[in-house]
Formats: sequence, structure tokens, C-alpha cells
Amino acid sequence: MVEVRWTEAALEDLYRIGDHIAEDSPGAGEYTLKLRSSTDVLERYPGTSRTIAELEDPKLREIPVGNYRILLLHEEERI
Repeated sequence: MVEVRWTEAALEDLYRIGDHIAEDSPGAGEYTLKLRSSTDVLERYPGTSRTIAELEDPKLREIPVGNYRILLLHEEERI
């Protein structure tokens, strides 16, 4: 099992996304939660993310969620 860790910068971005969505939609909190929880599966199945097409580093991966994508740095025991 790997550890999934969100950086402070990533969490700040996530909350800014939530604030931006909230300007047009009252369901922003739910969408922010969906973005955050989309990484939960990585603890058990770290290979479920995909490589980023425009980058050539296999450690840099992504999970698409709606109109957004979560970018990951996939190391041996930590994401």
C-alpha cells in the first residue's frame, strides 16, 4: 500500500477551485470533495493513474476528474 499525500500548494489550489466553482454553482463543496476523494483509490491501486501525454517522465501522472485533472508525482511508496 502506498501513502497518498497532498501538498499544501495542491490543497490551496483545490480550495481555490472550489471557490471559483461556487461563484456559479452551490454544489461546489461536493465537487471539491469529489476531486479530493478521487485520489483515495491510489492507496490500494497506485497504477490507476495515467501518464501525462505531454510529459515524458513516467513518475508524473494524472487522474482526470470532469474538466480538471489531478497531477501526481508517483514515487515508490508515496504519491
